Amino acid sequence: QNALFNKSLIILEKGNIEESLKLIDEALKIKSNINILIQKGICLLKLEKYEEAILIFNEALNLDQKNIKAYIGKGQALFAFNKINESIEEYDKALNIEPNNINAIFSKANSLMRNNDLEEALKLYKKGMELNKEKDSNCISLINYALCLIKMKYLDEVKNIVDKAEKLYKTQKDILSEKEKKFFDDEVEKIKRKNKRLFI
Repeated sequence: QNALFNKSLIILEKGNIEESLKLIDEALKIKSNINILIQKGICLLKLEKYEEAILIFNEALNLDQKNIKAYIGKGQALFAFNKINESIEEYDKALNIEPNNINAIFSKANSLMRNNDLEEALKLYKKGMELNKEKDSNCISLINYALCLIKMKYLDEVKNIVDKAEKLYKTQKDILSEKEKKFFDDEVEKIKRKNKRLFI
């Protein structure tokens, strides 16, 4: 079971989500395990199978009600369904367990931004950046952070954030869903087109 799981992680990192999911399903036939369920949920998210992902994350939470990754994954699936308030509830559950969890902070900020709660979103993006320091962030969250700054007319940091996001995108591209890749490319292009003077 562990060998199948480890192989699925390696294959997922190379961007082969379908193959990783097959190995995960084989491992789950041997025995249900929280880490394998979480990994299956993540694969389903990347394949944009959000309803299935929610079911899997719920199954994981039935095994462990303090599993932060399950709350975040479920929140991301709900976000994709445009159930923004429900996604925020899931991120809050994760943050109640681990207040400085970077993924939960950025994910909640993305949801708040979608709800047009820009002040709160900006606070969380800044908190996430402060906590994260030099570690890799999520390129999608960084683009959302840049969009939030633009909407609030705080343009000083935008170029720096977009540059970081583009650098990260090169290393994260293989693990993003097609929807995420399209969002990233479209938003970067729009940001640069509408704010040309920042990118001279």
